[in-house]
Amino acid sequence: MKKVIGYGMAFIVLTLMAAMLYGADIPLPSGYVWLILILNTIFAFFSIFAPRPVLYLYEMNAFEEKDSIRTYFFKLIALTFSGLNYYAQDIIYRVPFVVSRLISIVFFLFLLWQMFLLTMIF
Repeated sequence: MKKVIGYGMAFIVLTLMAAMLYGADIPLPSGYVWLILILNTIFAFFSIFAPRPVLYLYEMNAFEEKDSIRTYFFKLIALTFSGLNYYAQDIIYRVPFVVSRLISIVFFLFLLWQMFLLTMIF
């Protein structure tokens, strides 16, 4: 029951955040995609300079095994806000330093490009 309440609260918060994009003429289902892209782009930007703390932040929220409403809430929020960035940066972090920074910049630009393409539709 705690899982349902935690995930339900997170879904309501994400829906309210996506609904704020109505002012920019972005409908609700597409608002989720835009929200995921913009937040992962922000985390990708921070990952260029400090990848380990960004990875640790996701791991702390997503892989914590305590059974509470708060844990399930933050698990879904972490998956939405930085899930895409985590799995990309986890692979990028393993390559040599200079190469990883270049790939991180390319990944950031790719997410930015995807966000602009989605914005051009509306």
